[in-house]
Amino acid sequence: YYKAIEDRDTAIMNRDKELKHKDEQLQQKSEQLQQKSEQLQQKSEQLQQKSEQLNNIVRSLYSNGMNILQIAEITGISKDEVAEILK
Repeated sequence: YYKAIEDRDTAIMNRDKELKHKDEQLQQKSEQLQQKSEQLQQKSEQLQQKSEQLNNIVRSLYSNGMNILQIAEITGISKDEVAEILK
């Protein structure tokens, strides 16, 4: 009778250890995902800034007398994209 109770208690303790270990792993993965999310947010902000800079350059070139085709050549973006920026 005691052996059965001991076996049950041992099984419960082993499951508790396993659950604790899995919980720690999940927490680590959650932290890693949070860090990656923050990195992606930073990269997104950097891309937004670069896009704004490019838009400002296109507008500046256009206001200084360059045509859309010239601006497209200089910036490396398509003439349609240049026209879209200038709208």
